[in-house]
Amino acid sequence: MVRMGPDSLQRLPTRGRKPSTTQTRYPWRHRTKRKIFSRTPAEKALLKVKRKEHKDAYHIALREAREVVLTKAERLHERFGSHSVDYYFKAIMQCSREEQEAATEDEVKALDERRSMRAHAEHNVPLSAFNDARMTMANIEHELVALHDRTGTEVLMFAVRSDVNQYNQPFIFYSNPHLAHFIATTTKCTVQELAMHMEGYCISRVEGKSSHGVVSNYVQEVLDLKKKTSGLIMQKLMRGSISRMVYLNFDTQITAKFGVVIENWPLPKFCCPGDVGSHTKLEILFGSWESGRTCFRSMPDEEWMQWLERRSRQVTTVAGDDQEDTASSELVVHATPVDSPSNIVLPPSTGQNMVAASSVTLPTNDHSPETYANKRPQQADVTDGASQHKRAKMGAPFTDFVNVVSAPDGSGLVVPKKTRKSRSDKGVKRGPRVKKKTAGVVENVSPSMMEDTVPSTMCG
Repeated sequence: MVRMGPDSLQRLPTRGRKPSTTQTRYPWRHRTKRKIFSRTPAEKALLKVKRKEHKDAYHIALREAREVVLTKAERLHERFGSHSVDYYFKAIMQCSREEQEAATEDEVKALDERRSMRAHAEHNVPLSAFNDARMTMANIEHELVALHDRTGTEVLMFAVRSDVNQYNQPFIFYSNPHLAHFIATTTKCTVQELAMHMEGYCISRVEGKSSHGVVSNYVQEVLDLKKKTSGLIMQKLMRGSISRMVYLNFDTQITAKFGVVIENWPLPKFCCPGDVGSHTKLEILFGSWESGRTCFRSMPDEEWMQWLERRSRQVTTVAGDDQEDTASSELVVHATPVDSPSNIVLPPSTGQNMVAASSVTLPTNDHSPETYANKRPQQADVTDGASQHKRAKMGAPFTDFVNVVSAPDGSGLVVPKKTRKSRSDKGVKRGPRVKKKTAGVVENVSPSMMEDTVPSTMCG
């Protein structure tokens, strides 16, 4: 057995709506009264005869017209023969689909507007709104009862008012008493109490934006606004062939691949909405995207090709500067001597074998001290080479041609780039490099030192 709350939507009592028989109801439209002329019986009889004669003549004309059309239908049947005479008769009398649409286009449009108005327009009279709600809820109740009988589907429904000026009481419908028991078990209150609480909440119109409570704080509002703005931007971007929004390197990831730019960015900095910490700026950004002032624009093919060509030219220029820096650094490295006479490795010797050692003739090659004296760069040259090896700081890339992100005044905004990781010893003061001494290397060997170290076995 189906159980429910009130049998139908009830009307709340109000002091301003007392039953009274003195009030007069006025119609919502007025019709002009027609003038009536009284006729004598003779005039009425004469008018009756004229009407009968007109009616008979009209029926005779219709019969003759039908006979003509029927004759045409019989001829079509004799000529084509694929259908009956009645089919061709109806085809002659009926308009084509195009003629029907042309004849009823205006009326159908007006009918659709009227249906939309009756279905969605807000009532301006509270009593009309109450009657509409009462009849609609009664129809829904009837359909839900039939649905429960046919399929056994359990339904629990609440209908409450959202304004104190409305007349309807809370409406409760449940198809099984177990549903009311479930509400009492889980919420510790009856369905009637729950409906009253729901009505009070709807009338108060409290907008609970926070999931932790009714009152939302500033941080939660900012987070929600960031989420809404990012979702709105992504929604507008997904209307094309791009499935993911990239803010970092936007020119490389979006413009170079798809030819899409952003116009009228309202903030002075182009970044992800999640990086904007001001509630006011987020509202400006969201409102600009929602109103359509800030939008994505797909560049024409010719403009896109020009953009790619100029971008490629600038990238080539930057690559050429890098090659010049590399070449200058190689010159500095090759200018440094590889081996110096002061770094020749000699075996341990004594004063006795110094004569034999001194009689040995060293081969002449390009690594002689004279050659090194001519090839050794000056200290100033080394310093200049080191300064040339350092890469000059570059400005914002791709700012001299089509802007991928433009401000409302038409000026371009700098697209954020991915910064390289800094060295761990950045900013630490470093002194001159000290060469490590290698075992067995004799530096700055003088003849007096070599005489003392010649072995005695080499003498005589």
